[in-house]
Amino acid sequence: MPLNFFIGKTIKQFLSSLAAAVVLLLCVFLGVSRGRQLAQAKIISQNAQAITQGLKYFYQDQDRFPSAAEFSGNLNLMLNYFSVFPLPQVPASQCPQNFVYQRPNPKVFLLNFCLPAAEGNFHSGWNQSSGGN
Repeated sequence: MPLNFFIGKTIKQFLSSLAAAVVLLLCVFLGVSRGRQLAQAKIISQNAQAITQGLKYFYQDQDRFPSAAEFSGNLNLMLNYFSVFPLPQVPASQCPQNFVYQRPNPKVFLLNFCLPAAEGNFHSGWNQSSGGN
């Protein structure tokens, strides 16, 4: 004997409304998440440009770029070139660290920065800015 299930019209409407609400909430959540990533990427990108400019000012004054130790540890020196130091970190799951500074030699610097989303000419993930000869 087959079982026949009867779902009333009210229950069908309720389930349809519930499904629509779940889809709508999912879309809102994904949109907010994407918006947050874009905002974080914009901030990090702007900070990378400001850091690059500050490093160029450092070079103009010192005829060299700061060593990695100076960049990470000499607060008094670096505050002459940056309005905020140490560098602000923008937490993102894709980018546990935003900036990595390297100086292969006194005349060259490499600034790696991680973006949680593509921004301008930069792609999502690690990007690099460099300067010097």
